[in-house]
Amino acid sequence: RRLNKYDDSLKDFNKAISLSGSHAELYSDRGILFHMMQDGEAALKDFDKAVELEPQNPYRYSSRAYIKDHHKDSKGAIADYEKAIELDPEDEISRNNLGLILERMGRIKEAKKNFMIADKLLKKKGKYIENEEFKDIVKEELEIKKSADGKVSFKSNEKKKALEQKQKKEAEESK
Repeated sequence: RRLNKYDDSLKDFNKAISLSGSHAELYSDRGILFHMMQDGEAALKDFDKAVELEPQNPYRYSSRAYIKDHHKDSKGAIADYEKAIELDPEDEISRNNLGLILERMGRIKEAKKNFMIADKLLKKKGKYIENEEFKDIVKEELEIKKSADGKVSFKSNEKKKALEQKQKKEAEESK
């Protein structure tokens, strides 16, 4: 289905749910659709059903936590993120998101603890980028250059322009 055709997608989900019975994935996906349609109550109802159908699936809790947090239920979001982490202690995203909520609530010490654990998990999985390494990547990608008039240009754009000019010149010379 094309984007913004929510009504058609909703009809499809409703039909699939009525035909297939109890599949947590369908309820979870329809919950996402309801969230996109700005219907938080219906979204939470579907995420509740997904959790009911798959109570041992940490993704069901972390998904519901995200929706709860979006609808200002920080306490409920914390409980769901904690349950997701209990079921999957290696879930760095739930750890990080829990840290963000705790930080927003002023519970800095608890937030830091979750951020540190999330970073350790990312390092363990080989997904962590050190700050200096990140700075080097960004610097290399952009290589910002200021001209005399104060305008900022990017080396990659300059390389592209130089190549285009060279190709244009070569094409003119071959005529």
